[in-house]
Amino acid sequence: MLTLVEPRIGQNRNTSVSFRSGPLNRESPSYMKQNAAKLASVIAPEKRVRARVPGRPTQQNALRLREICLSAALDEFIRHGFAAATIDGVARRAKASRNTVYRTFRDKETLFRAVHRWALEGRQSDLRKLLQADHPPEEMLALVIEKVYVDSTRPRDLAMTRLFVAEGVRFPDLTDSLFEKSLFEPLIEYLADLARRGIADIEDPLHAAWDLTALAGGGVLMLLKKPITHPAELRARTQRLAKLVTRGWLHPKEIQN
Repeated sequence: MLTLVEPRIGQNRNTSVSFRSGPLNRESPSYMKQNAAKLASVIAPEKRVRARVPGRPTQQNALRLREICLSAALDEFIRHGFAAATIDGVARRAKASRNTVYRTFRDKETLFRAVHRWALEGRQSDLRKLLQADHPPEEMLALVIEKVYVDSTRPRDLAMTRLFVAEGVRFPDLTDSLFEKSLFEPLIEYLADLARRGIADIEDPLHAAWDLTALAGGGVLMLLKKPITHPAELRARTQRLAKLVTRGWLHPKEIQN
């Protein structure tokens, strides 16, 4: 009869099966009954591995990977500047392959331009959401002033501003777009609407938006001094600048205080 020898303690159960010779009747009910449990405990079932679906990643996954690469590239450029940054460094930060970064952005200059556009579009989107809210002009201008300052003085955004200023000589067209459209377009549209409706006396919405954001951001002081974080100090600054702007732009009937 065929019998199984139980493995000793410490032995691998999958390799410790031995057989003794003797008459064998595989169809015998007694054989099946005696050995079924032992066979089941020694022979592990084969694992079914799900096959990888061939082809490119889904659009959602591709967009997510692009966001990860852009964020990693921004950190790489902030840390090393354009000249010393590398695609390999971006790939390491993104935990992606070097070929993936090259396939998505072609070269380092294309990647830098994509990072510039991505970063500014994010700020633009946030500003547009704020300006779509239903607030009186005087209150809205105060909210814009505070948002521009808070956004501009966050550590990563501040480092990003320094990066784009430093690389302005290499990429002058990006510096021009920063002030003309990419970041301030929602504010330009809002100020133009106020002027069109006779609410504000604004002759040039483009330069008005530029002046407002420069005033709100703090200019050179934003780059040199420690940001204001205390709520009372921030509120006082916002009210001071909002009063200056509203008295200069809005018609008296639009001013509440």
